[in-house]
This record gives sequence, structure tokens and C-alpha cells, in this order.
Amino acid sequence: MSNKIFESILDEKISFFKFTFEQTAKNIFIEDGGKLIHPGEYGTYRENACKDF
Repeated sequence: MSNKIFESILDEKISFFKFTFEQTAKNIFIEDGGKLIHPGEYGTYRENACKDF
């Protein structure tokens, strides 16, 4: 039973990490033309996503 609970929590954390690292970061820090704005903050945001994971 505890393995199922652990797996569910881990799956949720992985999904949240992937979405934050890939989608949210790009939506916030990449302009429509594909230009990266605030590269330092972009990196910090992604580093914090890794730390939270």
C-alpha cells in the first residue's frame, strides 16, 4: 500500500516539475519571437524548480 502512495506522490511531483521546467519557464521568459528575456532570472527560475523537486 505504501508503495502505491509513494508512487502517486512521486508521479505528481514529476509532472509538476516537468511542466514548471519546460512550459511555465518558457511562457514567462520567452517572447513570441523566441527571444529569451532576463536570462539570469530564467536560469534562477529553472534552478529553483530543480531544488523544489
